[in-house]
Amino acid sequence: MDEVAEPPSPSELVGATLRVGRPVADLEASCRFYLDVLGFRELFRSAGDEDRGELQVAGVGPASEPWHLELQASDRSPFRPAPIEEELLVFFVDRDRYEHLRARLADAGIPFRRPTNPFWHDDAVMVEDPDGYALLVTPR
Repeated sequence: MDEVAEPPSPSELVGATLRVGRPVADLEASCRFYLDVLGFRELFRSAGDEDRGELQVAGVGPASEPWHLELQASDRSPFRPAPIEEELLVFFVDRDRYEHLRARLADAGIPFRRPTNPFWHDDAVMVEDPDGYALLVTPR
């Protein structure tokens, strides 16, 4: 009888790269937001093969960190952006980066949104990307 391998414990996932896939309506608009407004880098891009059902994708994030967003678009895909109220990407940054990013968002005309959760009402800024996904930045 074959032995069943134990699933990895969370500690075995430390150091893994995290990819968060997000369906987007307009890949170029989303890339402009993440690259030009937030200052992420484009890590990869693929046009995909629509005939095979492949998505157009762009990986965006900081080049030096083990995580990125994979923005996914296709006219044929059944997946569409569907953000929910408390689906937040929360970025904890130092005070200087927080102030700089807050000013950068304001200068770009990105409206701030009041978080639903009162925990985030003080000392945090929340915005939405072009598809309505919420991002929250805090120096906590």
